[in-house]
Amino acid sequence: MNTQLATLRKNELSVQAIQLLALGRQRGWSFSHLGNAPLPDRPVYIGDWMLVPAQQDTNPIPKHTQDRVKAVYASGIRPAGWVVVHDAPPLLAPPETQRPPVPAIWKYLAVMGGLAALLVTYLGVAALLVDPILVAVTPAGDWIEIDRWID
Repeated sequence: MNTQLATLRKNELSVQAIQLLALGRQRGWSFSHLGNAPLPDRPVYIGDWMLVPAQQDTNPIPKHTQDRVKAVYASGIRPAGWVVVHDAPPLLAPPETQRPPVPAIWKYLAVMGGLAALLVTYLGVAALLVDPILVAVTPAGDWIEIDRWID
């Protein structure tokens, strides 16, 4: 019984994640839950993906994506942070020796199949055509895709 309760709680979304998904549905936007993981404090490479805290990303964010972010804040939702996910294939990514060290939790996720596996399987095909992806990270660690666009 305790194992079942733990599994249920693990799969539950936070209140803020539910609010974000509801906002997306209400506006006709394709917000989706990508998984649960801590908010990175610096760029992190996972497989062919680079996850960058949005305040550290230097790429322009399209106006329609900025409008979505404004709508999130206007609705009273305050994510813990934002992450921009970029496709970083081996030929474009820096050599392994120049990559920043991966925090232990990200290594765990990559091995255990958490967010890293979800990004690879869920976004792998779509990201061939669309890159980057803006993700809102809730205080509970839920990753909600807000938008994706062609860079």
